[in-house]
Amino acid sequence: MALFISRACLVLACMTLPFTGAERPSKKTTNSHEHHEALEIRDTSHSVLKMGYSYSTNDTMAEWSGCNPNQNCFVWRRMMPDGQNLHWTRFTIGTGANNEPLWSKEYPNQGLCPTVLVKNVKVNNGAFGVADRCCCVRHRSGDFADGSVYHRQTGDGQPTVDMVLHESSYKNSNSFTIQERDLCVTVDGQQYQDAWQNSIIC
Repeated sequence: MALFISRACLVLACMTLPFTGAERPSKKTTNSHEHHEALEIRDTSHSVLKMGYSYSTNDTMAEWSGCNPNQNCFVWRRMMPDGQNLHWTRFTIGTGANNEPLWSKEYPNQGLCPTVLVKNVKVNNGAFGVADRCCCVRHRSGDFADGSVYHRQTGDGQPTVDMVLHESSYKNSNSFTIQERDLCVTVDGQQYQDAWQNSIIC
């Protein structure tokens, strides 16, 4: 019973407490959380935390969580070196019997950063402790091996995380695989960090 009450309080806190607002990509590791370095709370009105339990194959009970998608989260985009046009979504892999081009599979060049569970986010800058929050997180801006990451906006004013590919890399097949997992946090359960600024929406 105590466990149920404490979790109910946590969910209530996540949905009702006010928060204050503010504003990731080389593929160096498959552990996405190692990419996110400079983030901060931006918006706090769209978080819904769902909690429950599942059973693993060794009969132990494990907690699971899920967050409703926030359509106001960051838009990720893979862009041409001009920084204005979206990168191609496929490339040629050869020619057919009649000399027609053979194309690769499709590689999306834009999308919405997922909403994930971030742990121990400060409530009102820590005045009310911490809570687990549903947030979306973008990669920090800066220069990387394949291109440069910029924080900008769409024409409708939605914040973005844009990978602008270098002239030397935009034709490479590897550049087509730069997508959501490289530009956004995609894994639940990462710990909030005080160093995060301008790159998290909760």
